[in-house]
Order: sequence, then structure tokens, then C-alpha cells
Amino acid sequence: MMEKKRFKMYKAGKKWVFAPIFFFGLSVLGTTSASADTVQSATPSSSSQQQIQSIDDEKQQAIQSSSVSLTNSSSNSERTVSSSNSQPVATVKSNEVSNVKNQTSTTLTSAKTSIPIENDQSANRESSSSQAKTSVSSSPSKVQVMNFAVQPTQSTTQVSKASSQAVKNGSKGTPKVAQSSLVKDAKSSSQSVSNTPVEKSIQSENSAVKNSTSVSNDSNMKVSQATPVNLTPANDAQLKRSTSTEVSNVKATTNSTSTTQAATQTQQVMPVSFAASGTLSIDISKNQGYVTPDTVDISSYQPNMSVSDFQQLKKYGIKNVIVKTSQYSNYINPYATQQIQNAEAAGLNVAVYHYAGFANPDQATQEADYLAGVLQKLNVPKDMAVICDLESGYTKNDQVGSSLSAFWKELGNRGYTNQVLYTYQSYASQYPQVLNTIAHNKIWMAQYPYAPTNYWNSQYGAWQYSDNGHCPGIDYTFDLSHCYNPSIFARGGQAALNGQQFVNGHWQFYKNGQAVRNQYVWIGNQNKEVYYDGNGNMVYGQQKINGKWQYFDTVTGAQAKNQYVWIANQNKEVYYDGLGNMAYGQQKINGKWQYFDTVTGAQAKNQYVWIGNQHKEVYYDGLGNMVYGQQKINGKWQYFDPITGAQAKNQYVWIGNQHKEVYYDGLGNMVYGQQKINGKWQYFDPVTGAQAKNQYVWIANQNKEVYYNGVGNMVYGWQVIDGHKQYFDPVTGAQVKNTTITIDDKKYTFDRVGNLI
Repeated sequence: MMEKKRFKMYKAGKKWVFAPIFFFGLSVLGTTSASADTVQSATPSSSSQQQIQSIDDEKQQAIQSSSVSLTNSSSNSERTVSSSNSQPVATVKSNEVSNVKNQTSTTLTSAKTSIPIENDQSANRESSSSQAKTSVSSSPSKVQVMNFAVQPTQSTTQVSKASSQAVKNGSKGTPKVAQSSLVKDAKSSSQSVSNTPVEKSIQSENSAVKNSTSVSNDSNMKVSQATPVNLTPANDAQLKRSTSTEVSNVKATTNSTSTTQAATQTQQVMPVSFAASGTLSIDISKNQGYVTPDTVDISSYQPNMSVSDFQQLKKYGIKNVIVKTSQYSNYINPYATQQIQNAEAAGLNVAVYHYAGFANPDQATQEADYLAGVLQKLNVPKDMAVICDLESGYTKNDQVGSSLSAFWKELGNRGYTNQVLYTYQSYASQYPQVLNTIAHNKIWMAQYPYAPTNYWNSQYGAWQYSDNGHCPGIDYTFDLSHCYNPSIFARGGQAALNGQQFVNGHWQFYKNGQAVRNQYVWIGNQNKEVYYDGNGNMVYGQQKINGKWQYFDTVTGAQAKNQYVWIANQNKEVYYDGLGNMAYGQQKINGKWQYFDTVTGAQAKNQYVWIGNQHKEVYYDGLGNMVYGQQKINGKWQYFDPITGAQAKNQYVWIGNQHKEVYYDGLGNMVYGQQKINGKWQYFDPVTGAQAKNQYVWIANQNKEVYYNGVGNMVYGWQVIDGHKQYFDPVTGAQVKNTTITIDDKKYTFDRVGNLI
């Protein structure tokens, strides 16, 4: 189950070394030059030579494809048998192939090698076909068998041989050679072998691979093979851990007549991958200083585990067993019911898992519906943990988060709410959104160190750390995990739940088995406070709770506290205080006075606000902070009290650092030039706005010079300025200069600067 670096070799095949010698001896004694030799291609005999070249991808996840050659020659004949694969098939356990009957007096057993596997990209693996060529010599004959990796299509096999032959595929301890074969025998001549692409078609579950072979004594006989492949949505060569190829019900029948017809029916499930194992072998009965295993997962790779086998696992510390039930939308583990029953009978906790292959939300919904049907068929209790094994390349796209959510939702709708996610680290790194669909303590994370001496991934519910576990007295190899959250295996449905749970597409929170409703909950490890509504579902966005508007992050559900939030659809920015409530009116935030609409809560920015109870108008800048002192707003100089922020209107203001007094009109704008204020003409510098006081000013457009006294008012009539008597027109204020005028029937003469002479 994963990107685990492992190569699931045919685990029961370690004893193959004796089979070739035994069958080879029988063939020599029982036949002449046309005798059939039984060859275990993966196990060379004492006289055989084997050369294997494997090419691993960057993740060391090698897929072996081999080509094995055995040549059997006599003085008068040479026989060549070529086997090409019609579809990718992974190596299977010996006990997954059964019921093979041979009724031929002369039998050639074609042994399965590591069949080339066509991978998807679920772990970014690329497999290169490696060819292993093995020569087995025996007197008086030499037999050559070759396997070719071909594209899944239909093949036609030509067979030429002098005597009747039947191809027997599969006996206990002998992996079968799957799909099409090219078989050719020539007398006294070497004939070429032609490979015809084998057509791959999508079939429903349990479709049989039918191999119809017609053989006669004629030197030119043809074997045709049509191989429907049980693959949906296509060949997935990157499947899970011990789930590799699950094959059953292989039947081969041959006639003992000279003309033999062999019919082989194979129930073929999804081809699965072999991950190159880079982990050490771990004996769970020994203290090797590694992480303590308490959980194993099984599939049809461990088909016949008895109650005593599970008791043996329990003896050495295993508490939990996870059983594969199904894959995609067309496969059911035929051993699942027995495995579940026997594990429970041994007193172990049990959960089940499904290998997912959905590519979009619609497919995910359909696949969850299929899984629910399988679980019902297998009588899996609805309070048992159901694990979605997410690693297939088909699932890898930008929709995977929404697809997985749709899967959870449909599964929950069908009553299976105790949901757990299985994935691996690089998948989660590439698609982190999948981790947001479920509580982290309900995630089973896979990551394989070479030597698992430290406890990793403790932030999750469980950690799978090895695919190379062994238990005394049991022949199978196991994936090993350590469970950090035992409640995954708790029974009793939601009553067994605690903490965050993803149920029916919603996040919920459980305390002592009860869903929290209408309540705030602090999620410590995520540093957030969230709220669950009356249905127990986490809320998002704006919410009115207990008469207060509050806000919860639209992704994480975290409540906004002491935080500004932009409400786009209302075109406003608001603020939520330390309790998470929306703020209104004047608020001092981070030492700054700000203002929020008393009805909508919208923050005032670049805006004047009348503060009625303080009888003042203030201004808030682009950041929403109250302004003070001189401010240029919309091209106008304005002034705001340096303490209260109140705007100066119809008011003189002394600007100390510029040593000037200015005046702000009724709108609060600084005035310039001549101004009549409180019935008095005054003058303000046209550039600086500084008021003219004790100062002459030339009013050009009126062709006059006037004088403003110490308070800034224009003067009229007789004035003594700097010790000189001067006269200003009593109506216009224009100063009399360089002329003689009559005032009260008396003439007065003024010099050029306006002083009385």
C-alpha cells in the first residue's frame, strides 16, 4: 500500500529451488526427445545460468520483466517456446493459483517469471523491461523458453511440434505464465516466432481470461488466444503493498489425444505494482531496536490465514488487522470475510480498506457507492473503520481534494462514518489538500525508513513504516504499522469518536462520543478556535451567533479574533475584537483610533465621520486611522486637533512650526487671499495661507494697497503706523499716497509712501 520502496517478490517462491530438479528428472525418465521439461524460470538448476538485469526508477521501485530462454534440442529436433504477455501481471503467491488439472501424457509446464508490468504513474515509477535469460541443459534435449513484454493486445501463437503437447499453467508453488504465448517448434529447422499484439479490453469483475490452444501433430499448428482484461479504469500497475496481483480459479484442462485443446480460465483482478523494497527484514518476535509494530494489513496475498495465525500475530504484540475488501469499482477480495472473521476470533481489532482509483468527484461518488455495496455484501459493520487507500496514479490531479471529499460524503450517506485515509508522504506533499478532508488523527501515513528506529509521523493516527515484516510460524510477509490513535479501531460508531472527525462531508468534533453542537472548540494543535452549529458541523464565513456577527475562515474554520477581515461581497472591511465579535463605532486598535459603521461594521477609510456625542468631525486615512494636525485631503489643506482629531472649521489655527496663523473655512479648508470673516476683511497669503497682520498688502486686481492691523483686520481712515500718520479710504481701505485730499473740509498732503506731510 504505497510509495513504499519495496519489491513484492513472489513470497512463497523461496522454495522453488527444489521443484525444477524434481520435475526435470521426471521428464528425462518419462519421455524421449519430445518429452516435456518442467522448468522453474525463476530458479536455475545446477547446470543453469541466469543473468538478470533490472532497471530501477528514481525511487528504486523496480518492476522486473524477464525473458527466460531454455533450449531443448535432440539430434533430430529443436523446439522453441516463446511466451509474451497479453497484459501486465504482477507476481502472485503460490496459493493464489489453484485447481490446475493436466490430463496430457506429455506435459510442458511453463513457469512464470517476473512478468513485465505496465505501470501507471501513481508513484512516478517508470519500469524498464529487464530480460533474464536462463539456459538449462539436459541430455539428450535442450529446451528454450522466452518471455517477452508486449503491449496488451491479441496474440496468435504458432506451434510446430512433432508430438502432442499441452501447456500446463499453475501449480502450487509455481506462479503461472499469464496471457498470450507464442509457441513454436520446428523439426530439423529453426522457424521464426511472430508476436501479434494482444488486445486489452475492459471487463467487469471476475471476467475470465480464456486461452484456447489448438495443437496437432502437424508441423504447423496455430494457437489463438483472446484475453479479456479485467481492468477499470485501465491498467494500474502501481497498486498497494500486499495487494499485488490477486489471482484465483485458474483451470487448465488438456486432452491426452494427439491433438490437444487446452482451455485456461483465469479470474484476473487489477494488476498491481511491485515497489522496490529498501527496508530491513523485521522479525516481530525479536527486540531489534525498531519501532514497535501493533498493526498489520492483509489482502489476498495472505489468503488462508487461520485463527491460530492471527493468534500468533497477537502473541507478538499485534493488536490491529486491516483487511482489504475491494479495489476500484470491480474487485472484491475473495478472502475478506474469512480474514475478518478469523482476526476477530483471535481477539484482534479489525478495520477494512479500499484501494481507490477515482479521477473526479463523480467517479469518487460512484466508487464510494460501490464500496458501500461491497461492505454490505461482506457484512462489515457500519461502526468499523473504513480506510480509503489513496495512492493510485489515477487519483493524482487537481480535483483530488474535492474527489476525496465526495467519496467521504457518499460513504457517510451510506452509513459508514468511521472514515480513515491512507496515503504516503510524497503523495501528501504533492496534493496536501487531501489531508484537509479528514482529521489528522484519522490519517494512516506511510513512509519507509531503511531502519525504523525512531517514531515518525506521530501527528497522524497511524504510521506504516515497513513492508518486510515476519512472524514466526507464518509464511507470509506483512506490512507493519504503529498506531498512534487507537480510537481508529474503536467500535460503537460515533459513540467511539473523539476529537475532530470528518463526517458526511463536514468537520465535526466529538467529546466522549458525543458531537459538540452550538459550541466553540479550541483546536490546540492547529492553534485555532472554531464553532460547531446546531447540526454539529463546523461553520465558515460570517455567522451571527448569540446576536453577534462573527467570522470563521472559509477554509480552516478558524475564528477571526483581533483581526480585520475583508467581506468581498459587501465591499467592506470589518474588525473582530478579542472575543471574535464585529466591532462598531470608535475603536482604539493597536493604539490608533478607528471607526466602524454603527450598523454595518464597515471600517471608515479616507472618510470624514461626525462623532455626535463629542460634537466633532474627524477624518480617517487610507488605513482607517484617525488623522491629526495639518492634512492635505483631496488637494486641500485641512487641520485636525492634535489631541481630539476634531477638524478645524470656521476657525483660526496657529501653526507653530511654521510661525503662522491660518484660517479654515466652513468646510475645513485653508483660505487664501482676501477673506471677509466675521464682517472683517482679512488677508491670507495666496501660497502659505498665513494671515497678514500689521502688514501692508497690495491688492493688484483692485489697484490698491491696504493695511491689516494686529488682529488681521483691514484698517480704515486715520491710522498711526510706525509713528507716521496715514490715511486709508473709509470704504475701500485703499491707502492715500503721493496726493492731496480734503478730509472734513481740510486739505492733507501725503508723500509717496503714504505718510502725512
